[in-house]
Amino acid sequence: MSASPEDLLSQPIEHHSRRVGPVLLVEQVMTRKPKYLKETMPIREAMMTFLSAEFSGFPVLDSEGKLVGVLSMSDIMWHETMEALILEQQKNKGLKKTRFLDGCVGDSMTSPAVSIPEDKLISQAASLMMQEKVNRVAVTGAREHNVGKLVGMLTRADIMKCMAAALM
Repeated sequence: MSASPEDLLSQPIEHHSRRVGPVLLVEQVMTRKPKYLKETMPIREAMMTFLSAEFSGFPVLDSEGKLVGVLSMSDIMWHETMEALILEQQKNKGLKKTRFLDGCVGDSMTSPAVSIPEDKLISQAASLMMQEKVNRVAVTGAREHNVGKLVGMLTRADIMKCMAAALM
């Protein structure tokens, strides 16, 4: 018979049967050199990038390579849905139509990007994702040569793989 959560919490830590995985840093788990979108890239091109890469979100960089946002499939779907509603209203009012798909990534991305330095703990990244309600975080450099630069991406799936590995 297994112990209740209250029983487990009242016991000294060494009596807990749950195995704790190793302490990992974000840089040990992240996807290095992630694909990214440019802020000025047309939305149509970004959509093709999503489909060919099979990712649901990308970091967005400006012309100087600075992280300025994230674009996800959800962002695109939300903007396209909102545009359909707006187009219907404009049609009823005789206004000129605008086209979301003719815009650029910078117009539709979520900004600022939720990011975390590469030298933080995976547990801190997981907490940040839960707090910000995001599925991915951009990972920024924490070393003298790359401070603040995009060095990777970390997803919930990456964290789940770590958790599963700790159970093995």
